[in-house]
Amino acid sequence: MRKTPSFESSTGIPSDRLAAQIAARSAPKSVAAVSDRQFFQALALAGDITEGEALAAVMTGMLPAKIEAAVQALPDADRFAARMLLSGATTFDRAHPMVVVLGAILGKDDAALDALWSSAATL
Repeated sequence: MRKTPSFESSTGIPSDRLAAQIAARSAPKSVAAVSDRQFFQALALAGDITEGEALAAVMTGMLPAKIEAAVQALPDADRFAARMLLSGATTFDRAHPMVVVLGAILGKDDAALDALWSSAATL
């Protein structure tokens, strides 16, 4: 019976460490963009905004109170651009610089934002 060589013997890297490296490299990357409907629906399902606020955001562009408060926390020079982006966008790009700024104001770190985008992509 032929013995199957282990990762350790062929690469010198312990098999558990190699498996972790392979998993990290093949892990799905963050979702790049989601629709406005997916974005606001994911926020509602996560409890960050109400269902009514999600519907109003998609139907009329009215920003949910929590997001409007985050916009108010921005410097004056950035508020108009943020409102235009948030109320008029049909897609939300995870890589947009405003995402990190508003995410931080809302208490979401990169991992939480990635999770939000991943969740939204399934809706």
